[in-house]
Amino acid sequence: MPNYPADYSYDRYAHVRLARLALDGFHLRKLLESILPGWDETLDWSLFLDRESFFVLEISAAFALLPTLRILLAWYADRRLRVPRFQFREHFLCATSAFLTTTEIE
Repeated sequence: MPNYPADYSYDRYAHVRLARLALDGFHLRKLLESILPGWDETLDWSLFLDRESFFVLEISAAFALLPTLRILLAWYADRRLRVPRFQFREHFLCATSAFLTTTEIE
């Protein structure tokens, strides 16, 4: 194409997408390539990195599903597996009462 700079090519397309993360100092590309080879081609990252509203929507959907997953797993542990769960609230109340109350010395 006339008047098209020769240094614009699709060779560096993934670098541009990764540069949107603002984590160049951490050598994120090398780390991800060593863990998951071909990670940049398995997903259309431009949806997440170029459209901030879509990224926020996906993150909020994930955080909305986490409590639902926790409730489902708790129900499954209680009703199906009959596994006693760690009751954080009860243990926290016992621990705070032990630290905050004074014992009587006789």
